[in-house]
Formats: sequence, C-alpha cells, structure tokens
Amino acid sequence: MPSMTVTFKDVEMRWKNFSGKTDDFNPQGKRFFHIVLNEEMVNELRNVELTTKSGKLVRGANVKTHVPKSGEGDPMYTLKVLIGDFFPEEVIRVTPTNRMKLTEDTIGNLDREYIEKAKVMVTLTPYERPGNTGITAYCRKLAVWIKEDNFDEDFRDIPEVGSAKYSPADNDPDDGDLPF
Repeated sequence: MPSMTVTFKDVEMRWKNFSGKTDDFNPQGKRFFHIVLNEEMVNELRNVELTTKSGKLVRGANVKTHVPKSGEGDPMYTLKVLIGDFFPEEVIRVTPTNRMKLTEDTIGNLDREYIEKAKVMVTLTPYERPGNTGITAYCRKLAVWIKEDNFDEDFRDIPEVGSAKYSPADNDPDDGDLPF
C-alpha cells in the first residue's frame, strides 16, 4: 500500500524535543514535537485509516484533548509528532533573511529557538506502532519559521565575520583614523 501523507500549514508547535533529550517524560530519548489542531484537523486525523502489512485496518490518530483546568473555555487538541529512526526528507529553518536545511546533527538547535505561532508547516506520515492503539504520526517534512526580535533586526545588514559578505575593511572605521 502506498504511504499516505497529511500536510498542515500555519500550525502552532508546542512541547518540542528535537534533540531527543531524556527526562522523566521521555526516558527513551525520542525526538518529537506537538502541534495544536483545530476541529477540522481533529476530524481529519480521527478518520485516518491505515491498512497494516498484515491486513489489519487501524483507524484514528492519537489526538489528545486538553480541557482547561478552570473548566471554562474551549478544549485544546494536540498531536504528538515523532521524528523516527529515519530522519525526515526535509527539515527547513526559515528566518526573514534566509532558510537553512537542517540535518540530523543540527535539528536539535530548534529546541533553543522561539518558533513563531502559526508559522509551522508539517507533512505527516501515519504509522501503526506495535503495542500502541491508534495511528502514530511521523514527521516526513517540516518547515519552521523563526521569529526575529528587534535585536536581530538591528544587525541584519551587518556581515558576520567569516561569511562570504565580510571583508576586514568592514572593521576599519574612518579609513584608519584613530580617535586619539
């Protein structure tokens, strides 16, 4: 059976662990992140059907419902997305000035980034994991927009030392005139 995929654009990312850091909630050191879903996405994922190699039909992704503690307000729906043993086809880090394809060694840097709300695009591949109920979502492709703050904006046009745009003359103020 060909692999089915689902793509979501402009989703919010939460609770990320791209480096696979182990802790009480992640003793196996799995790489993952969660996406926040709207009701349309929830319905789509709960109706996903997958036929396993053995011919078994599995239905419904593992969507979690988070009810506000106060009991007031709308519930929040999330889906845990795993980055499996096979690294995704493409993971891209996007800023206002550039984009960078990340590797298995550099994806962990996303744990330290501020990821702008509503600026994540992800393509998921559903899979039935032995011993689990429902369908697990694996990341096939991911694009993450990094929010630039005012600090970054102030230095955007200044070349970085060691970059192709940098020249030692850039550090020579006033043609070498010393202030004393």
